[in-house]
Formats: sequence, C-alpha cells, structure tokens
Amino acid sequence: MEAGVDAKIRRGRLLREILKQGERLAPLSPEQQLAWLVAYHERVFDALAGAAVQERLARLLH
Repeated sequence: MEAGVDAKIRRGRLLREILKQGERLAPLSPEQQLAWLVAYHERVFDALAGAAVQERLARLLH
C-alpha cells in the first residue's frame, strides 16, 4: 500500500511541474496545456523529474 501512495505523490508532483507557468506574461494556450495533460495521462513524463520535465515540455513547444 505504501508504494502506491508514493507513486501517487510522485505523479502529483509531476502534474504540478507540468502545469507550472514559466512566464507570467506569456501563459500557455489552452491547447498546449491540454496536450501536456494528455501526455501526462498517457504517462509520457513518468520517467522524468524536475528540470528534465521542463526541458521536455519546452522541446514540445518548438
């Protein structure tokens, strides 16, 4: 049971990292946010953490 809780906490942290808005005056479009949430749901980012998540997200935008 404990491992399941840890996994849920890691996924929650990952979701928070994905939804961070780097620049306040240049928010992401709803389409970009939705694409990231779909990728999150499909577990595309599960092997990443911290800065690696932001790097992957930045590459997806370009």
